[in-house]
Amino acid sequence: MSMERAGLVIWDVDGTLIAADADDEGIDESHQQLDEVVTEEESEPEGDQPAYPGAADTLKILDAHGLVQTVLTETPRSAAEITLRAAGLDRHIDFDIGAFGSDARDRSDLPAVVATRFESKYGKPLSPARTVVIGDAPHHIAYARHARFGVIVVAHRTLREELAQHSPDAIVDALYPNVVAALVESLTSTWP
Repeated sequence: MSMERAGLVIWDVDGTLIAADADDEGIDESHQQLDEVVTEEESEPEGDQPAYPGAADTLKILDAHGLVQTVLTETPRSAAEITLRAAGLDRHIDFDIGAFGSDARDRSDLPAVVATRFESKYGKPLSPARTVVIGDAPHHIAYARHARFGVIVVAHRTLREELAQHSPDAIVDALYPNVVAALVESLTSTWP
């Protein structure tokens, strides 16, 4: 699929692709300390944050459908790369266009970082109609809506009922690859 037709999937990391160690609402604290801790753990063959069932297959099927995939996370880039590599989930992620905690203090500014990096790398503006955020919390819905992106949330850590109160486009109970792929396609079916 050419870039003219390809869409973009923006993944949250902790709680969406991998099990989170703790609540990441207050992640704006010291990114340098997190970098140091994750760098120390880089040599370990297995990370302590396992991938959720279906995560690897979902990334693979979306890649096979020609979708570009990146991450938007409150953690530093190095931490996200190391964590996803340790979980075996880095292969289909374009980290160069991602947005990370060190890029903006206000998480609602992070989608604009992705848009700027996408245009710089691919030579065309990012189309909100071709972009879907996949997260697991109400704040993921909020920043997707702020950027006019589609949004799918996974009820890994937050109850479906609570997520529904924030009006995402879709809620899934787990990362079922074919279900997620169909939802992404339906959200971007208005492509020209």
